[in-house]
Amino acid sequence: VVLAAVRQNGRALQHAAQDLRANKEVVLDALRQNSRALCFAAPELQADTEVVGVVRQNDCALKHAALVTKAEALGVVRADGNSLRCVGSRFQADREVVLEAVRQNFMAFQYAAPGLRADKKLVLEAVRENVMAFQYAA
Repeated sequence: VVLAAVRQNGRALQHAAQDLRANKEVVLDALRQNSRALCFAAPELQADTEVVGVVRQNDCALKHAALVTKAEALGVVRADGNSLRCVGSRFQADREVVLEAVRQNFMAFQYAAPGLRADKKLVLEAVRENVMAFQYAA
């Protein structure tokens, strides 16, 4: 049933059980239908070269891949701050990456690691972008 659903709408992967999100066949079928479904795949598949290779043709979907370098993470969040939610915990805890994301879209602050959401200097930076960012402070 899930395979049929993701073949019709790749984003249906977000409603699949965790074991199916970690199933390479299911994820590949979802990505062939909608490459942005990578965001819903299990983290180990977001880093899988075959899986990521399927979405390499779609720059927008690449933001959901398990990024390897800080430079890639910075490029992704500069283009779309809310991509911070998909770049992985390593970059969600990186002050520079979070700051770039927040400068692009203050709402990205909600995806920052709790330690950074409690950091007074970063909270002030986020609030400078938009006072509504305060709601995401820890």
